[in-house]
Amino acid sequence: MIIGTTHGCQRGKSFLLHAGYQSKSDYLALPDILKTSFTFQNETYNAHHSAPATFHVWLLSLADEWDFENVDTSYWQTHHRWRVINSLLKDGTLRLSEAADGYKLELPEDRSSQSEEKTSEIIQLPEVQVSELRDDIDQLIEELKKRSQSEQKEFGNE
Repeated sequence: MIIGTTHGCQRGKSFLLHAGYQSKSDYLALPDILKTSFTFQNETYNAHHSAPATFHVWLLSLADEWDFENVDTSYWQTHHRWRVINSLLKDGTLRLSEAADGYKLELPEDRSSQSEEKTSEIIQLPEVQVSELRDDIDQLIEELKKRSQSEQKEFGNE
């Protein structure tokens, strides 16, 4: 099957369309990711070309728990984006609708308000973590200064 799909990709999009690789409400065909958009914080982004950080935070706003162990979330390769999107379409977290210029990923009506709440929590979280990390770094710097001063006194007395 992999050889047939690879050969189909080499033959072009029209072959894939005729072979059954077409987007539908619960499946996004890989070639269609180029013309698929999503809305996040009242802005529209392309699912393929959006910044990795934007795509990552958008995903975090959709679900409580994720396992990103095998994904380089600082880059978000196209096939990883495609797989995650299809997973969300399959379980009903997202729905795919046709738009004038391609496709649009949308939340089902009952999940729209829940996602907005999660988004506001996620956006505030990094600021809290940065503040905590700065405090930890400041404490470590103070400890290192004290150690350095005590070592200078020891070496100065010998």
